[in-house]
Parts: sequence; structure tokens; C-alpha cells
Amino acid sequence: DAAINPGNSGGPLVNALGQVIGVSASILSNTGESVGVGFAIPIERALRVARELVQDGSVRRAWVGLDVAGADRMNDWKSAGGVPVVAVVPDGPAARAGLQTGDVLVRANGRRLRNYLDWEAVLLDIHIGDRIDVVALSDGREASHRIVPADLPTVTAERVRLRGLDLTTLTPAIRAQLGVRSDAGATIVSVPDETTRLTGLRDGDVIVRVDYVSDRRVVQAPITSTRDLARVLDAIPRDARFRLWYERQGRYVYVDLRS
Repeated sequence: DAAINPGNSGGPLVNALGQVIGVSASILSNTGESVGVGFAIPIERALRVARELVQDGSVRRAWVGLDVAGADRMNDWKSAGGVPVVAVVPDGPAARAGLQTGDVLVRANGRRLRNYLDWEAVLLDIHIGDRIDVVALSDGREASHRIVPADLPTVTAERVRLRGLDLTTLTPAIRAQLGVRSDAGATIVSVPDETTRLTGLRDGDVIVRVDYVSDRRVVQAPITSTRDLARVLDAIPRDARFRLWYERQGRYVYVDLRS
């Protein structure tokens, strides 16, 4: 029983023989101290990451191009109901394999998937170019799919400053990093503390739509890029109110502002 206290994360985990068997990661505790359940990264995985850092200077993450229902959609971590797919990136590895939003993953490489934790465990040891043989339920029928993970997209995004916000167009790489469901939008990279206090907007929010009134007509303008956002904000009459819709951690919320 190895205790993990604040500040221990990143330290070596050793067995009774003094052999390093893992890297301390975190603890699940009601008190924040050593009483609880500790977690560590297996040494095999840590060594693999270390080798990639030494050889390439970075860690290349295998990307499958789909999002699954997480803890917020999991009533029982022991559930045997499979893993619901909540989003599939167009033309990504999962889409090319034939998977669609609404499918339920039930097996991967022969391993039964009870919940998203099992799916994450499969992905942890997958390399770019490996294959994942998946069995999924689609409209109640089982179908086999072969996903070939690719390198995480690194599309360069334009970055602009609007109304005191630093923004960049949402790309597949940013989308995967933030775990958002929206396919397009303008991502807030940096926001002043005062703006956060007044509006509630935060770094990582993805602006997806702006509603405003023009010539007595309600306009609902979808935002697919920073250029879209700049154009729409310029079109809003001076001193008029408008509604900014954005995604945060999978939820769509809005804030009413004045131009």
C-alpha cells in the first residue's frame, strides 16, 4: 500500500525489491491526503513515452477520430452496455471505417467494452498505423469495422484578436484536444480576467453561433471560423444587444452582450 500525497505525482513507484514499476500519477481521496485509491502509470508505458521523447522530441498520439460517452453518461462503471459513439470526425479514421454517431462499441481487438474506461484502455497502447478491429451495434445489428489510427491532425489555424479575445479557428487537432462536439467554430485561446468576470467566457470555449436583430429581423449566424465571427460582429448595429452561443465541455450555453 503506497501512499500518495500532494506533490508526489511524477515520482517513481517501486516494489519491495527496489525496482521501479511505475510513475505516481494521482489519488482519489475525500480528504486530498494519502487515504484513498492511488493511481500510477505502468513503467512499460512510461518507458515508451520516454523513448519517443528522446528519439523524436515529442510524443505522437494515435488518433481515431471519434468521441464516446464519458463518465457523465455512465450510470454504472460496471455496466456491460457498451460504449456509445457521440461524435465522429468527418473523413477521420473512424468515419473511413464506417462508424457513425449513435453506434455502440461492444468489442475492440477481442476485448469486451463495458464502458468508456475499457475503450480508453484499448487506445492507450495503440500506435499510429496499428489496427483496431471493432464490433459495434448499429440499429440493433452487430457490424465489424477496422480502424487504422492516424497521426493527430496539425492543421495550422488562423489566430486573431477580436474585442479583447484571442481566438483561433477550430481545427481537428484543437477539437480532439478539447474534446468538443462541434465540427466548426471560433475557439477562445485567451481571455482577460476582467472579461471572464463580466461575461463568464473562458479559455477553451468554442463560439458556434451569434444571434442578433437586423432590420427588425432575427439573424442566427453560424460561426465556422474566426473570419465568420469578425464579419458577424461587424454586421451587428452599434450599441445593439446580441447573443453569443458557445460550447463548453460538451454543453451549449449563451451569454447576452452589447456591441
